[in-house]
Amino acid sequence: MRLGLVSDIHASHGSLVRAFDILADRRVDRVACMGDIVQKGPDGEAVVQLLRSHWVSCVQGNHDANAVRRAREEGDFGGLSAESIDWLEQLPGELAFEWDGVRVALAHAAPCGVDEYVWPDDIPKRLKRALRATEYDVIVLGHTHVPMKVRYLDVWLINPGFVRGTQSRDSHTCGVLSLPSLDLEIVSLEDGRSVEYATGE
Repeated sequence: MRLGLVSDIHASHGSLVRAFDILADRRVDRVACMGDIVQKGPDGEAVVQLLRSHWVSCVQGNHDANAVRRAREEGDFGGLSAESIDWLEQLPGELAFEWDGVRVALAHAAPCGVDEYVWPDDIPKRLKRALRATEYDVIVLGHTHVPMKVRYLDVWLINPGFVRGTQSRDSHTCGVLSLPSLDLEIVSLEDGRSVEYATGE
């Protein structure tokens, strides 16, 4: 199985379309999104509709939760329809699947109730404690915008990077995870080529 990975779209419809084109060329079987679907960019409504029309498995990011809060508490829909706000609100914080015998979790910042940044060289202590008891083989994250594949104990932590890519420091990438081999390809949305990413065990 080939799993397409996108995260931190931040309302950039053009970048998401480019990511879908690349993932289609890579012949992925399905696509997962690790949140931060809306805010920062101008096309939140179009991004939500594109994800929904492609039946992408999505988790809620902190910007998605913030968009819901602003709509509910302040009446500020930020260019999103009421239907899109409802959809963002019902997104789970985590999803879990078993594909080709591999137990995969999707989360935005970190799973197991740990809402912290997970960097390639800095795994939060609370997450390390949670990973000692987890049943997952792979956890796919977003939030930091840094593409990575690092291992803690027997668990691989993977981040496909930042789809939006408006500044030179942004990765502007998506990912393809092959299962059950756990081979990861990070792909530049600029030219469709494979790029290097942070690794570690």
